[in-house]
Amino acid sequence: MTTHGVEDRVLGGERQTAGLWTHKGKLVVLGGPVVLPTGTVQERVGSYAQLVAWTLPTSNVWTETPVQATADFEGGLVRIEFNVFLGCPTKGQRIVWGIMLNGANPDQALGALDAPENNFGMMASGTYYVPSEPGSGRIGFGLYGPAGTQIYAALPSTLYLTEQRR
Repeated sequence: MTTHGVEDRVLGGERQTAGLWTHKGKLVVLGGPVVLPTGTVQERVGSYAQLVAWTLPTSNVWTETPVQATADFEGGLVRIEFNVFLGCPTKGQRIVWGIMLNGANPDQALGALDAPENNFGMMASGTYYVPSEPGSGRIGFGLYGPAGTQIYAALPSTLYLTEQRR
């Protein structure tokens, strides 16, 4: 059987093709491998990876840091992976971090640090998932704490955005 110049064969209920074949409904693959086009299951849509030195200018106000990325989303679930080297200037003070969507305050804090000594530093690392809306949007790393809280430039700060596609 030839369809649009491509030879197809039906053998015992099994269809073999040398070209593109579309299917509606449940698809069961026996054997393998299954090769899907790039971007059909998930795709990295944005990233930030830089050495950045930055200081929180205002006390106890959620502030979006320079660790952020803008991307075009299709409305799928977005996996956010982050790694930021933080420092708290004052013993006994607390800094809190979260993910800010288009500059809005986070829905929840993802971590906190109560500094046991002056200029105490630690890595804020994690993976977080958020739903996206179709269109362009910004996802950033946000901080809340005393003025003078720092992102240290000793290690690169990273933020990777991967959208799940269906």
